[in-house]
Amino acid sequence: PMRMKNGGIFWRRDQAVRKIITESIWQRPVYFAVTVPSEIWDPYRKHLEMQGMVRRLVDYRGDHLMDEYAMIRGFRDFFKYRGVLTGEGKVDNSIYKTEDTRSMFVNYSVAAFQIAQIKASEGNYEDAIEWGELSLKFNETFEWTRKYLGLYYNRSGQTGKAIEFYKGLIEENPYVGAYYAGLITVYEESGQPLAALEVVDRGISNVPDERDLYVYGFQISTGLG
Repeated sequence: PMRMKNGGIFWRRDQAVRKIITESIWQRPVYFAVTVPSEIWDPYRKHLEMQGMVRRLVDYRGDHLMDEYAMIRGFRDFFKYRGVLTGEGKVDNSIYKTEDTRSMFVNYSVAAFQIAQIKASEGNYEDAIEWGELSLKFNETFEWTRKYLGLYYNRSGQTGKAIEFYKGLIEENPYVGAYYAGLITVYEESGQPLAALEVVDRGISNVPDERDLYVYGFQISTGLG
């Protein structure tokens, strides 16, 4: 390892990565698998484009670069899901998996949810739901999908399903403020402010440190006069 002028350490792994990049750059593609710790690829963050289960080094800069086409193609044309999902798209429990193995599936969840976010930003909530549900099949506890999938249901006209989705999460774990926030938003968006206010009160009683719940309560109460 080498000591840098700013006091940091240029570890041997960092030197190896730098050598790979400088000797390969633009002659053959350079990828970082999603399982690589962030401290290794972070120095190149502005030049890394998410392409599914890999980040590819590219010759342009940006924040949170994503190649939607490559990500979708990977899921639909290349990934086989053997031992993960059945041919019918159901969770495959026929093969034993250790907890470590199952925890690795969160990488699939992240990639699928990123596509869901893209679709939602385009107002395409039907596709956002499809990718969000796929995300939870890979890892049913992935929090970002849990926070937002109910909103996608509501914005696609499935208000009842959205309400049941968040109620189910709250019943499973009544101490996560984001679940109450999701349900409050659904009630607000569907024109049910009194129901939203009841959820605010219940959420604050269970998660008193969740600041957003007080904000919701103030805004809704003001709107009700």
